[in-house]
Amino acid sequence: MSINILLVDDEPLVIQDIAASVAWSSLNVQHVFLAYSASEAMREFDLHHIDLLICDIEMPKVNGLKFLA
Repeated sequence: MSINILLVDDEPLVIQDIAASVAWSSLNVQHVFLAYSASEAMREFDLHHIDLLICDIEMPKVNGLKFLA
């Protein structure tokens, strides 16, 4: 079974580095989606089935904990 992952961070280089440095296919990850804010992440949830979320806690406007709630 393959999964979809959403990476969320307001620092683009952080999630781009994570996305590029992990061998996702070896972990049965089908898609890695990136979002740079909580509002972008919500759009990704509306568009795609997300199995795993990796989210920064400290983000402007809506932090990671508020986003998860």
